[in-house]
Parts: sequence; structure tokens; C-alpha cells
Amino acid sequence: MYYHALKLTLMVHIFTGAAYAQKTAVLENYGKLPLTFTKNSGQLDSRVKFSTHGSGAAMFFTQESTTFLFSRRRINRETETSINYRSGRMQAKGTIPAELDLSDDNKTGKEYEHYALKLHFVDANNNPEVIGEDHLPWNNNYFIGNDPDKWRTEVPNYSKVRLKNIYEGIDLVYYGNKNTVKYDFVVQPGANPDDIILIYDFGEFKKNDLLKINSYNELEVKTPLGKIIEQKPYSYQIIDGNKIEVDVRYEITDREKNMYKFSVGKYNPAYILIIDPVLVYSTFIGGGERDEGYGIAVDAGGNVYITGFTMSTNFPATPGVFDESLDGWNRDVFVSKLNSSGSSLVYATYLGGNILDRGNDISVDA
Repeated sequence: MYYHALKLTLMVHIFTGAAYAQKTAVLENYGKLPLTFTKNSGQLDSRVKFSTHGSGAAMFFTQESTTFLFSRRRINRETETSINYRSGRMQAKGTIPAELDLSDDNKTGKEYEHYALKLHFVDANNNPEVIGEDHLPWNNNYFIGNDPDKWRTEVPNYSKVRLKNIYEGIDLVYYGNKNTVKYDFVVQPGANPDDIILIYDFGEFKKNDLLKINSYNELEVKTPLGKIIEQKPYSYQIIDGNKIEVDVRYEITDREKNMYKFSVGKYNPAYILIIDPVLVYSTFIGGGERDEGYGIAVDAGGNVYITGFTMSTNFPATPGVFDESLDGWNRDVFVSKLNSSGSSLVYATYLGGNILDRGNDISVDA
């Protein structure tokens, strides 16, 4: 799942010459891998069908909505009074005791801030089929907690997720890379693109004009952590082997409800219509700091092994701002294996208990 760029703290290793260059090259490729959509086989809340993770963001796909979980570091561990202006709260927060803080954050004065944002589909099919497409050759393993009955192995991954018939005659397909997620609405002949109506649920974050169409015809989405950009949508049809562009733009239909739709120009209703927006979330997050690599090793075949911690395995039940806490947000160890070319993940395994865990180092014996 965590195939995005990792902030690497190489703790005790000193690499020189060709070995260092090899590791650097492979890690760069590691961060370029596309989004991978992991099936929920019991490792997540039962409402979630698939999940994926990008640079500083996680996404959880249910039949009713898509939840985006954004994370970044926040300065000043002592109190929130001077730093929590983004969420509009002015409440004090006690210091986490150093002996309980397993990270280096207590030395740097940093902590993590999270924000969950939900995208709802208005008047959509209540029970769309959610399926993975383009099965990938690696699986994930989850050994979280001390109950083996809850562990999950060989969990499959896909390069796309499709919500079939989310509106009558319309599918929704997700795919993307570490910085952006693309979602195509596939409108079959005879279906009506005006049926597609979307609402962003910001939770307790209440401000004016949370949605705005800018001068580039992009949809700006304000959050306590900054802006998300939905780039100018692109729409087209394939007719007689030719790609015919169709005029499309965002239209905010209800500012109080944060509701919007796609206003589609003239097109041929006898052919499939694709509406193809791009959501860019990496610009204000600044990278995947919530999933950190601390140890790296390379075997004789050039395969790379990385360990560290992730805070991305929990599903946020409600939208809004929340902070890392000892009882509310777990860190789990991850171990990932990448092939020598950096073009494919071989496996990813997650290990953890009930509070904070971190993989500090890793070695291989072959």
C-alpha cells in the first residue's frame, strides 16, 4: 500500500560508492510507483471495500462515499493554542511524556495533524458493486494486534477501483499516482451526466466558500491543512477511433451544502462519455511524512527491503481534524520489499500492537 516517497532516516548505515548509488536509485523509483488499491479482507472497518495511499494522503472507498485522510507534521508539541488556528480551536494540549514517545518527535517539537474529508454521491445507487481492476502481482500481509484470527495475509492489490453503476448507466473509476488521484465517470450511451452530483463533507470545519472555482477553471477545496485542487476537468468520447473532446466545467450548485456537479457541453449520446478530473493533494501536504522509512537493506540480487512506521492503517469514521494520540492513532511497523529495478513491489507487511510501533533497522542474510 505505501508505495509513495518515504522520508528516509538512515540511522546507522554508511553507504559508499556503487552500493549507495544503487540504493538511492531504487528508492527514487520506489516513490514513483502508481497508486495501489488494496482490497479490504478484514484488516479495515467492514464498510471499506478498498483503500490506497499516496504522498501524505490515504483514501478509503465505501459504497456510499470516498474518505480522504490527509496528514502532515505540526510544529510545537507543548500546546495547540498557537498552532491549531487551521481548525479554529484554541484549546491546550498536554505534552506526551518523553518515555512514552517512541519517535524522535519529542526532540524536534513536531507532531502529526490529520484531517478527514468525505466525498458523497448525491442520490446515487445505494448498493454499487465495488471491484478492483488490473490485479497486481504482489500481496499485503497484516499482523496487527495479538489475535491471530484477525491477522490477514495474501491481501490482493489492484491498479484501479471501479464503482459499477453508481448512477444509472454510470461507473466511477479511481486510479492515479503518489501525488494525484484521477477519477473517471464513465457515462454509458443513454445515461445522463447531470445525474452526477457531489458533496464534500468537511465535518466541523465551517467556513464560507469552502468550494471555489478559480480563474483556471479548477475547483479549489479548502481544508484546515490547506487547499486541495481538482484540476480543470477533461471530457471526451471515442468515435470511429478518434478522441473527440467535449466541453465540461465545474458548477457549484449549493455553496451551503458544498455541492457541485459537472456541466457538460454538447456531445453524442450514442457513444460513451468520459469525464476525467484530477485531484491534486500533494501541494500542501509536502510529502508522505506520516509513513517514514528508518532502515534499508539490499540483498545479493539487488532487491531492496525497507522498514519504518506508518499511521495510515486506520479508517476515520467521521470527517474532521484529529491529532495523533497514544490511545487514538496507532503507529504500525511496515516491511516492504522492492525489486532491484524499482519497478515493482514484491510484498508489503504490517506489524503492530495497540499503541506505537516502529521498525528502526533491517538486515538480510543473503
